[in-house]
Amino acid sequence: MNTQFKSTQILNGKRINIVKNKAGNRFAVINERQMIPLCIVELSAGKDAWMRGIEFKCACCGIKHKAAEMENEHCESCVMEAYAENEELDS
Repeated sequence: MNTQFKSTQILNGKRINIVKNKAGNRFAVINERQMIPLCIVELSAGKDAWMRGIEFKCACCGIKHKAAEMENEHCESCVMEAYAENEELDS
């Protein structure tokens, strides 16, 4: 997969690289065999719950948040704003 490097961080003793592919999908690269789509990192549980601490930029506002605070690559503020906008359009 051809990817573009975005950022790196150390978490739980592991080097995490955030990359983006040509289609615009972003991934957390844990090691050469583990590449997790950022849109599902917040769902990590059990022995992989540490991944919820991975920080990446919100796809909407660009502010960095922990995965545990995100919903499908968007921060809570942007999600709430989108819900309000959709309600307004629906009425």
